[in-house]
Amino acid sequence: MNISLVQGSTTLVLNGTGAAVPLRAGKIDLSAPGLAVIECALDGTAAQIASFQQSAEKILMLGGLYASLPGEDWAYVWVTLPDGSVWRSPVLGSKTAAAPGPGSRGGGSQGFKLWLEIALWWESTTLTDVALSNHWGTLQTGGLQVDNHQDAGHDDYVNIAASTILGDVPAPAVLTLSSSVNGLEYLVGQCVTNGVAAFTGMLEGESISVGVGGITVTPTADAACSSGNYAACGWNGAGVVGGGWGVDPTSYAARVYRPVLRLRNFVAGGEKILLWVRLTGPAGDILLDAEGVIMPTDRKLVVLPPVALPPWSKPPAGFSWEGLTPWMVVQAEGAGAHVLNVDFFQMLPTEGWLRFYCVQPLMTYSQVRYDCGSGQNTRSATAGVTHVPEGPGIWLYPGVQQKIFVLNQNAADSAIGTNTTVRVQYRARKRVL
Repeated sequence: MNISLVQGSTTLVLNGTGAAVPLRAGKIDLSAPGLAVIECALDGTAAQIASFQQSAEKILMLGGLYASLPGEDWAYVWVTLPDGSVWRSPVLGSKTAAAPGPGSRGGGSQGFKLWLEIALWWESTTLTDVALSNHWGTLQTGGLQVDNHQDAGHDDYVNIAASTILGDVPAPAVLTLSSSVNGLEYLVGQCVTNGVAAFTGMLEGESISVGVGGITVTPTADAACSSGNYAACGWNGAGVVGGGWGVDPTSYAARVYRPVLRLRNFVAGGEKILLWVRLTGPAGDILLDAEGVIMPTDRKLVVLPPVALPPWSKPPAGFSWEGLTPWMVVQAEGAGAHVLNVDFFQMLPTEGWLRFYCVQPLMTYSQVRYDCGSGQNTRSATAGVTHVPEGPGIWLYPGVQQKIFVLNQNAADSAIGTNTTVRVQYRARKRVL
């Protein structure tokens, strides 16, 4: 079995293919979780043995210095299994010893033992493209178009089949998002559990079916909106008003969401409107008034704080889901007439979540490549970045279906025709080799 220490472009073979003087042989013990014990037999001159030890110590020193730092070259233990697959685990700490001691070098032979603190997982050394599917392609690698809305002919997500992700434990995604439009901010949400196949999370504005507080909802045709319509929502005064949707609670599966409202037009300058999500039960009781936001006047996507939908756990076998109604609730600061033209509410799931803020909107290519494992953030093939990520990241789970949703906007618009090309890669992970 091949065993190596690898840090950046430096490789030190500890057993197997590529072994060189003074290494005669090495063996590895992985019986304790999070610990790799490697014993090497060294035969050579005193200088050769000392040089070998120094090479190992340098790799381990740099590994300890760089461990968990984004963009740095971590130190890894690499192991080649009998089937030819190569796996690695990062070195988080180390101890070494010469056996029986440095004096034995004079006889041309010495043992060298390494105690390496490693992660509780091994990952493939091969970065693999994830096969993605939606309206625009099936099991496509290298990138797939994602629309900036969702209706009969468009998808704002990619689907990952249950059999796609290999390994035994979740693996961090390497996510690449690109568009031909400059200065985009990206919102990324992931769902993994409970009814992923049927979940869309889309609440169209024109589908608002109930109202409170004197709000009027007028469906209005517009080709620049999802499903070709928006809802013109009007009211008077500073009272609390809102509109709700009749939904099937089973499709929302007791997840936590970031509700995202898309407006057809910017909120009028000078308006101060508080927006929040309310949930009511089947008899009309208010179950939850979530945290609200003052609606921006320079963005068409309004991102709300997290909300659990429904606000209780998944029922056990034999029990049915309780009905509920999600509401868009608003309150204007001033008197007079107020209007919001609501295109849709997208309930972005947060079983994985990232928000990429654009910090260089004048750059001519809105691409971001983000490694959710190391935190490395790059732009195209250059070292500079155009975006700053926020959130825990996207992790890919073996053996289950999952969806990744993406929406975008910039200071000018959140046009439904501004598409994102989404590419997902990963390194399969195992707990035990």
